[in-house]
Amino acid sequence: MRSKIIKIWKLEPNPWHFRILSKKDQQSLISEIQKKSMNSIPLPIVASIEGGFYIVDGHSRIQAAKEAGIKEISCMINSEIKSYQELRIESFRLNRHGYSNPLQLSDMFNEDVKIHKSSEEVAKIYEVNEDFVHTLMNINKLHEDTKVIVQKIITVAGKKYRSLLDQISPLHISDLSKLHPEKQIELVKWIFHDIMYGPPIESHISIPSILEIKKEIEKINDVKEHNKYKKKSTLAKKQIPVQCRCGLKYEVDFKTNTIYEYEDIGNLTIKKEIINNIEDSMVFSSKNYTLSELKQIIGKNSKGNEIKIIITKGIENEDRQ
Repeated sequence: MRSKIIKIWKLEPNPWHFRILSKKDQQSLISEIQKKSMNSIPLPIVASIEGGFYIVDGHSRIQAAKEAGIKEISCMINSEIKSYQELRIESFRLNRHGYSNPLQLSDMFNEDVKIHKSSEEVAKIYEVNEDFVHTLMNINKLHEDTKVIVQKIITVAGKKYRSLLDQISPLHISDLSKLHPEKQIELVKWIFHDIMYGPPIESHISIPSILEIKKEIEKINDVKEHNKYKKKSTLAKKQIPVQCRCGLKYEVDFKTNTIYEYEDIGNLTIKKEIINNIEDSMVFSSKNYTLSELKQIIGKNSKGNEIKIIITKGIENEDRQ
């Protein structure tokens, strides 16, 4: 390889750049360049493809040089790289160790799977096992909304928690592909929220496995559904609407032991309390009389007399009518 001084604005980023540098490490690199110049760090490696200079290795160094105000930079030219495929392969070989973006790795390997139509062949080219290729292909199958949130997680982790970058591995992310898209999005939103609003101390936060997160969300949802059911059941017991066969509508409030009648007057419906004054009345209970006997009693006393019906808590809706 030979060295060449190139204006920074002429350098094209690698479309499949997958290495991640945390904000803290990036700031340290900028400070070092400002204090000691570019001579203190290894020269970036670039390749000339179709008339443009593409970065093979050294994205973070070139970005740090830009932020340090440097206009041109000395680079090593790899003349053996003639195509985008060779760019991908050499870039992976030089940058495979360290923090990686699983989404970018997936895009990179997916390009070669399209060309060779075989994950086995791609594994040989990149010198990795075939399971690793399958893992990256599973990431490629994720819902697009899931990918967007995963990228947000990676960005935030790089800014706040450097140690999390190592946890966001291809194998970790690929487990999402086993889930329905809606569940994928629910899980990654949970992770994103946990990182965004997590503790300020880096050692206090970590990303559980996808299975652990799934179980935790299901547990939370079960509790919510249980509470929701209990709330509805309680309300149902406190106020029960009743409609008589004759058309009159009533409401029984078990909380106050009060019965209300709905009376239609013109265009208005008035709800009024029924005062149960039974001091001078005879009480016939279903505990002591059969249903047919009660019907006979009501039939004998219905002519010219006021009949009051008292509904107790133990009677089902069908009997109230």
